[in-house]
Amino acid sequence: MILLVDVGNSRIKWAYWQHGALGDVQHAVHRGRALNEVLDTNWRAMAAPSAVYVANVAGAGQRHHVIEWAQRHWPHAPYFVTSQAHGGGVTNAYTAPERLGVDRWLALIAVFQRASLPAVIVNCGTAMTVDALMVDGQHVGGVILPGVHAMLNGLAADTALDKPVDVAPKRLLLAQNTHDAMVSGAWMGLVGAVEYIFDEYAKQWQCEPQLIVGGGDAAHLASLLNRPVQVLPHLVLEGLACLVPTLSSSG
Repeated sequence: MILLVDVGNSRIKWAYWQHGALGDVQHAVHRGRALNEVLDTNWRAMAAPSAVYVANVAGAGQRHHVIEWAQRHWPHAPYFVTSQAHGGGVTNAYTAPERLGVDRWLALIAVFQRASLPAVIVNCGTAMTVDALMVDGQHVGGVILPGVHAMLNGLAADTALDKPVDVAPKRLLLAQNTHDAMVSGAWMGLVGAVEYIFDEYAKQWQCEPQLIVGGGDAAHLASLLNRPVQVLPHLVLEGLACLVPTLSSSG
């Protein structure tokens, strides 16, 4: 069994890859907690994997916690995947390919392997990223925006407004109270960005691209978009799964 791990800025997700299939995806929130304690709670009873492949966007400190925990409990050190110029059928648009977030890189690979192309790919979490992928696997590029929580945290920090408690989106209408006005405004900004990019590439490509949304807030965002949308919440793990044959043969 191979363990695939996605360390995001707020959550860690993992699943076993066995017999050519991705198992049930598990997750835990680590933001504001010690990651080694989160791993102790969730991983201690797990069967030792034959290999561990990790996508980490949460920084060097969290990388260290994963390495340290795995070395104490399992026979194999984890392997951390990085973005490449080419891989999984995808060509990276970045002039410095390693600077593309590995979560975005793996999402592109997952979409290339399993979805119709061209596609606009959205990952909606702590940050929201939007990338475009052409039929031949050429990555066009992307944008990075604050996610809804980051947007509202920043607004509350820079004003006398209180941070909203409930950020679940309602219909995007003009609100009659400050809480709803902040929440609605944040979601309007994210929806507007996605739909603008989608429409621009639909014009350029002269066809309707697939619109694919993943990440922790994927369901919320998808419910507000006025375009056909496919929700694929585990794109990073699916991208790791696509690379398992290559990673296994090289390591």
